[in-house]
Amino acid sequence: MVLGSSRALNEALQHATTELTRWLMESYGFDERGASLLLGQGMEYEIANVVDPEFTIVAKMRKQFLGPPRQGLPPLIHGRAPVTLSLIR
Repeated sequence: MVLGSSRALNEALQHATTELTRWLMESYGFDERGASLLLGQGMEYEIANVVDPEFTIVAKMRKQFLGPPRQGLPPLIHGRAPVTLSLIR
């Protein structure tokens, strides 16, 4: 599960999608095409917050679509505080 937040709903959606793609590539070894194909078939979105002026979107992937993560990888950090990621069942 990854969050995207922005003043525009479409930007929040884009941020959440981009971060979930990065996470799949870094943690599960997908290339960009493979991650995109998987997301196109199995990703779920939820609108978590609609608080003027911010929107928060949650992008999720079910565990049943993934194998085990690669070993020895650092947490997903891209210039931000660590994000705890969990997948829905």
